[in-house]
Amino acid sequence: MDKYKMEMKLYEFRYKYKLFTKTEENNTGAIGRENECYKAVNGYIIIVEENAVVEIQFIKQPTEYLCGQACVAMLANVSVDEVIEVIHNDKGTGKKELAIALEHFGVLCAKTMTKADNNTKLPDTCILKVLLPKYGHWVLYHKGKYYDPEFGLLDELYPKERIQSYWEIYI
Repeated sequence: MDKYKMEMKLYEFRYKYKLFTKTEENNTGAIGRENECYKAVNGYIIIVEENAVVEIQFIKQPTEYLCGQACVAMLANVSVDEVIEVIHNDKGTGKKELAIALEHFGVLCAKTMTKADNNTKLPDTCILKVLLPKYGHWVLYHKGKYYDPEFGLLDELYPKERIQSYWEIYI
């Protein structure tokens, strides 16, 4: 993605960001200014304004196969139907389809998933790939809460869920 497209995605995104390339520096030799939060994403430094408030509204998956679409909908603040329209899929999803939807809605994410288990310290916001006894499942984790599209907004994972990996989300 070139710099212009990345900037446009950031302007479309629902939070306020400033974009700097790795080569831009202020007079202290550091990128950015005091009291700003930095994230390195795809070769760019993203500066999140300190007062950006991130609120995630819980969305229950409308059918048993829409957990991935519901996770994207919560992150992008859109409906599950809008996510379905973007990825042309109203059934189970894989990482590739979720990546297409996240990019479409301007949600920045890591390029790869990180292997994990139920004891792994998780980043502030991520999509979890979990395993239940009979199927795989996507769950959104944000600042200590599990936004599980099937089981609800939880302080802890549903007891039978086992984390396989996480996908960091930059909000």
